Amino acid sequence: HAQAKFIQQIRFLKVCDSDLSIYIKDLYMYEANKPQQFMGMVNGVPTLVSDPSVDAATMADMKQGLVEENGVLRYYDELGLPIISGNVTIGGNSFTTDKYGKLHCNGDKHVQFNEDGVCICCGAKKDGITSLYGHTLSLDSDVKVMFVLDIDTAKAAGAKVQIGLERDFAEGGDAQKIVTKELSELATREENGKKYYVVDFGVPAKDIYVNVMTRLVKADGSFGTEYVYSAKAYIDDVLSREIGGKITAELKALVSALEVYGKNAAAVLASGPVADTIASADFSGVTEASGTKTGNTLRLHSFSLELKSNIKLRVYFSLTTSLAKIEDYTVKVNGEVRNVTATNNKYIYCIEETVTATELGDTFTFTVESADSSLTLNLSALYYAKMMNEQADTEAEKNLMKAIKLYYDAAIAYKESK
Repeated sequence: HAQAKFIQQIRFLKVCDSDLSIYIKDLYMYEANKPQQFMGMVNGVPTLVSDPSVDAATMADMKQGLVEENGVLRYYDELGLPIISGNVTIGGNSFTTDKYGKLHCNGDKHVQFNEDGVCICCGAKKDGITSLYGHTLSLDSDVKVMFVLDIDTAKAAGAKVQIGLERDFAEGGDAQKIVTKELSELATREENGKKYYVVDFGVPAKDIYVNVMTRLVKADGSFGTEYVYSAKAYIDDVLSREIGGKITAELKALVSALEVYGKNAAAVLASGPVADTIASADFSGVTEASGTKTGNTLRLHSFSLELKSNIKLRVYFSLTTSLAKIEDYTVKVNGEVRNVTATNNKYIYCIEETVTATELGDTFTFTVESADSSLTLNLSALYYAKMMNEQADTEAEKNLMKAIKLYYDAAIAYKESK
């Protein structure tokens, strides 16, 4: 009787002309000298097991609810059997399955949208205009979270794209920090003959754990689908994968160093949890600072690193006489003219230079000169880090300086490996 029952079930499967694995449920097989065996789920894998040999705690339920397999969606009842030529309710909407149990969208009602804003059943865009093709991180210079968007430009007339930290989109956030761009301002890339739009947002190390969000603003002012990603998500993805293809040992080392830098930056600059102590970093090869001064109307006041946004090397100088006017001085960095920023002290001015990860060890030449006076300072960001590592008041600040050096070392190794 059992054998006849088994054969009958197999015939039913053949009539359905479908994948046997999706229907297997309690198919008993008997042999005279063997214990009863059945098909069950062990750690999520269909496995032929015997009653005495399987701990009930390791068994898992057969498929239930909405299940995607090889690009096909089916809906399984409480017994683990697919609904065939019937109706199912998902998210309050009714959908029909065909004779193979496949689900189909119902007009403008879609089965389910994934995090990329695409219906997992029919591929329609959630907001009708844009979907997420992918996201990644730019590590070649500054750390930038990048979104690659598939935009239906025929339906996007007058639309713009916004990007910023997710917290700044929320009520109480700093809306002025959100960047809004026309589609024509976005970079593009082409893959398989299709054009995609790229929007990116620079993330300071202290914010690698913070989500970056992007969305479309339609011509009527309404918002499209919101997409979020973080530098930490990229780091975790790279560290979880095996080395091969784009995942190299140098890339793994770089994102690991970035994570350490981010933890320490958050601890010092964003009141984050105290990061693990960094035993050492080799500053022995860092070039010492040097400079010259002529005349008597200029004085070097101080220099520092600004780490709350992109890494910026700052040099402060002062005018020593009230008769001197800043308009009479030319300011340059590596020979290129720069503007200066006045400080709260009307005699002190700041020169600011953004420094990328691979430039942290580079020496920048800051010059201020007039007809009768000049000031020159040759300085690298790592020189400041070296001094702070020796003189900082707290271990947290010293750890941050060490993390910057380790991040630089990893960035250089990654650049040289490409």
